[in-house]
Amino acid sequence: MQLQPRSAAEVGRDFPYEMKTLCYIEIHKDGRVTHGTDQGTYQRAKSGDSTLYAVWPGDYSSHLFIIDDLDQYAGALGIIHDQERTGLADHDHDVNWQVSPYEKNPSGTYISVQVELLCGCKINNIKAFAEQMRKQKGWNVTTSTGWSGGGAIDGIRTYTVGIRRRSLESQLGFCCLRPASFSASLSLSAGPQGQRTLSPRSLEHFAQNSPVQPSGQWPAIDSAR
Repeated sequence: MQLQPRSAAEVGRDFPYEMKTLCYIEIHKDGRVTHGTDQGTYQRAKSGDSTLYAVWPGDYSSHLFIIDDLDQYAGALGIIHDQERTGLADHDHDVNWQVSPYEKNPSGTYISVQVELLCGCKINNIKAFAEQMRKQKGWNVTTSTGWSGGGAIDGIRTYTVGIRRRSLESQLGFCCLRPASFSASLSLSAGPQGQRTLSPRSLEHFAQNSPVQPSGQWPAIDSAR
């Protein structure tokens, strides 16, 4: 009796594409059998050069499925972007951030950061968010530890995520990390070529009050921004 695979598409979004114990099997037209879940696997199956199956193990028996909704498969594994699944639009996010007031070691390698998504997106998949922030802001967001939040106030969602501290510093060009409870008012004065620069008095106030001293030269700020 030949075993007929079940349809993953019939299970819909409840199919556990990301389950670590799920075993993917790719059968090529020439009869070769390989294993993988990369871009090449998706493209070959999409073009009809191979057929993709998955073995879903159970407590007493395992079940064979044919992966017949390849876009759901690719979206779940991050091969293609899936806004509905990740909660994240494929655009440059409008983000506010600050070091969490609950961070006990703000000089650590990774620190807790509160992130506001002003663009209305939400984080359903931390790996997708980490990849977008790496490309857009150069942040190194950890995906191996927990993240929290998601509550919305006036439509703005706030999350706490772990970010490599130096990736935040390199994005800004100087170190301005500080606990969320610290704030400083920086006055700007007109400079040459229409630029605006920090006044010495404002910079002195910031340096005296910030627990992390600014390093290097403060950049001029274009008045057109």
